[in-house]
Amino acid sequence: MTAIVGKNGKVKQGTNELAYVESWELSISDEALETTGLGATARTYVGRGLPENTGTVTWRALDNSGTGEAAIRSAALAGTSVALDLYESATKYWKIEAAYITSFSQTVNVDELVSGSFEFTISGAPEYT
Repeated sequence: MTAIVGKNGKVKQGTNELAYVESWELSISDEALETTGLGATARTYVGRGLPENTGTVTWRALDNSGTGEAAIRSAALAGTSVALDLYESATKYWKIEAAYITSFSQTVNVDELVSGSFEFTISGAPEYT
């Protein structure tokens, strides 16, 4: 089995690749619904609850003149969604149709590269391709 190295990862907003992405994280969480009744000798669960899927993207030296970066910034300010593709390799990625930017931060220091991050919540379910 071959290992996957993060250096081939990337983040795309629509057809635009975001520049200088340092890392991304996707968190898929769900609930198991308990169905244990009185007198049971073990807990039982069924089905799915309502999933909550979130993520974070971190960058350095943001080139904020790019179309993808502008779309992220605009979505953060307007409260609208964006489409994101989170690549873990050259060909495998998570496709997200509607990501709402819930947090956007940017840091500018005199002696360091510009850096920042944004957090998002997914409406619907991500698809692995």
